[in-house]
This record gives sequence, structure tokens and C-alpha cells, in this order.
Amino acid sequence: MANKKIRGFLLSFWLTRELSFFIYGKKVYKKTIDKKIVAFIKGRRKLSEKRIDHLIISLTSFPQRISEIKYTIYSLLDQTILPEKIILWLAESQFPNKEHDLPEELLSLRKFGLLISWCEDIRSYKKLIPALEWFPKHYIATADDDLYYKKTWLEKLWLEHLKYPDDLICHLGAKILFNDKKVLPYTQWIRYIKGKLLGERILVCSGGGALYHKRYLHNDICKKELFLNLAPYADDLWFYFMTILNDTKIRVVKKPCFKIKYVDPYREYGLNNEYTLSTNNLYANFNDKQLQNIIEHYHINLYSLTNKSIVDSSLKDVVPELGTLSLSDVN
Repeated sequence: MANKKIRGFLLSFWLTRELSFFIYGKKVYKKTIDKKIVAFIKGRRKLSEKRIDHLIISLTSFPQRISEIKYTIYSLLDQTILPEKIILWLAESQFPNKEHDLPEELLSLRKFGLLISWCEDIRSYKKLIPALEWFPKHYIATADDDLYYKKTWLEKLWLEHLKYPDDLICHLGAKILFNDKKVLPYTQWIRYIKGKLLGERILVCSGGGALYHKRYLHNDICKKELFLNLAPYADDLWFYFMTILNDTKIRVVKKPCFKIKYVDPYREYGLNNEYTLSTNNLYANFNDKQLQNIIEHYHINLYSLTNKSIVDSSLKDVVPELGTLSLSDVN
């Protein structure tokens, strides 16, 4: 409660808000990045020469964010290692004129390895499901369209994967908590765990990114009618259950890219009226409802299933949910 009050105070005033964004690195300074993007397009900034075959980055977006997704795409192109391709999945129904509805700067990034692909509108599931269907033998790193990624983000995922090729690797994990063998509400889970951690009780947190492969996942992973019925707004929960039902461990990178930098922090902290999926799920308790839907459908005893978890480090170094605590909690 105290942290929520501190966060509310920091965000209430322009000066404290801007200082917080600066100190904790939450904000992208778009004018600076715009200059880098122009230099990049004109060939004055070079890509890494280390490109990994059978590895792709997959993400999605929608019309309200498409004007600023160039910042996210640029950060993914400016990595220390590069994938075979970066795929941006867009719903045809949301962009009826296809490329003619997209910003010119975004289209200019295609020559550097960006592939813009069209698919049906399955909401946030677009960031992974089409890639699994089209590239079943590739490793797929998922990214979000509202973040600016650190240069070593992809390399850290890949190097951890090389050490533990049978585990699903992620940067940010939440520990699912129980009380008397009953799962606690989603908002009470321990968020953003630092340190090397492994097990079935670890949920991949949105934004941090994870490295998927179809062999890690249950056969139901791409059944659209099923996930849109059980968890229409909780792709992270669906991906989690498809992972643990396949008996795949989830591992947090030992030294993760932990500092989240937003393209538009005002939107993420609810300072304007723009929609975010996480806000919709958390404040309407949608995540708890969707969690229960999946548990009931698969007749899962979640406590028994997750009690097999192996934790490689203590949980003393944890950071709770960014959306509910102060800006200083995630740095």
C-alpha cells in the first residue's frame, strides 16, 4: 500500500514524474532515436554481422500504436546478435489497405530484415501463434510493441538457450503463489523475479520476452477456437499452461535485461486514456477468470503440478508488479 501511494505521488506531478522516468530509465527520448533511425536508414549505422539461423523475433501491433512501433523495431534491429528475420504480424481487418496504411519509416526498415506479415485478428496471440504455424522448426523470441529493448536482450536469451536447450528461456518471470494449496489472485503473485530460477511455477511476464519453440508446447497451442474461448485476453496464461502441460521447464535468464523502457510510459502508467491489455486484465480481474477457465478445461490441480518446481536461487531478490508499485521497484 505504501509503495502504491509513493507511485501515485510520483506520477501526479509533472516534475516528479519526469524525474522518475529519467532516473529509472523508463522513457524513450524519441527525438534522439529519430535521428538514429534516419542515420540507420541512410546506412550511417551498421547492423551486427552476427546473424543466427532458425531464430526469428515475432511481435504484433494494432492501429493505435503503429505510428510509434518504429522505435521498438529499431531497438530489435540494433541488437548485438540478429535473428534470421523480424516478423511484425498485423491483422488484415485492422489495416484494410495493408502497406498503404503503414508509416513510410516502418516500411523502410524492411530492407534490414523486417518482414511484415498479414494474418487474422486473434488479438495479442498474433505475436506467437502465426509464427508457430508458419515456422514450426524455428526458435521464436517474442517481443512487445510498446518497449525499447536493450542491445543485449536477444543475445542473453540465445546464450541461455544454448546452455539449457530443453528449457523455455525468458527475461522476466512471476512466481505463482498459493495459500492452503489454492492459487492466490493474479495480483498477489511475486512479479519480476531476478536471478537464475527454474520450474513450473514461473509465469513468463509480458514485455521481457521469451524464447519459444513448438517442441516446448502442448499440441493444443494453436487451437484458436479454444484459446479465444478460454483466455481471449490472456495469451501469457495460455502460453504458460501450454508449456507446463508439455512438461517443459521455464527458466529466467541469470542476468536478465531487467530494466523496462517504454516507448510511451504515459500510456503504460495510465496517464492517458489509451487502452492497455495489462490494465484491462488486472483491474477487471480478467486474469483470474481466464486462469480458472483453463484450469477447469484441462482438469488441472495447479498446486500439485507446480509443486514439482525447482528453484535454483532464493526469492529474496524479487520485484513486485510494476503496475501496482513505485517506479523505483523496477530498475
